[in-house]
Amino acid sequence: MKNKPNRELIDDENPEWTEAMLSAAKTAVELFPTIFVDHQAVLLSEQALVEDWLKAEEEAAWAHLQPEK
Repeated sequence: MKNKPNRELIDDENPEWTEAMLSAAKTAVELFPTIFVDHQAVLLSEQALVEDWLKAEEEAAWAHLQPEK
């Protein structure tokens, strides 16, 4: 399920991401390689977070922070 962007949160300082912006985005490992010693663990953690974030339980847990529709 893809969420629609909240237009109230998109402005000049926080623009909606375009495909070009997404493809140019870098991971934390790429930006801060000296901080992340075990790159494989970071990548696995990142994938686990993505999977958790997309669960219905997460949507329900954060629903109270979304504006009324």
